[in-house]
Amino acid sequence: MDKSLEAVPADAWLWAARLVKTRAAGAEAIAEGRVTSAGEPLAADAEVRRGDRLELRVGESTTRVVVRGVARLRGPERLAARLYQPVDEDGQPLAGGAGAAGAVGATKAERRRLQQAANVRSGQGPRA
Repeated sequence: MDKSLEAVPADAWLWAARLVKTRAAGAEAIAEGRVTSAGEPLAADAEVRRGDRLELRVGESTTRVVVRGVARLRGPERLAARLYQPVDEDGQPLAGGAGAAGAVGATKAERRRLQQAANVRSGQGPRA
């Protein structure tokens, strides 16, 4: 097993998983306290490992995921989607698998629709 890929910097993982557009945006989200693990803001030098539960707030939207894999480099969307499992606020997988936001094969429109449904369930309401 490659020990170098057991953990990666959180900003690199957010970018590789395509949860942020740039690595700098990931670092900024971490610095601003918008990325949490176990309810605590991530430190600037935090690393992500398989099994970690992360929460990323962007505007009115909150994305909750369980880390399923780690990567330092950004790849195609289908591969990036395999790095995490979207979950609800109770930690339960969203939409039961293949149709879940971020799941392999889900279209961008499907992911947006699922994220909006998750926001409505959590009381945040749909984005305008």
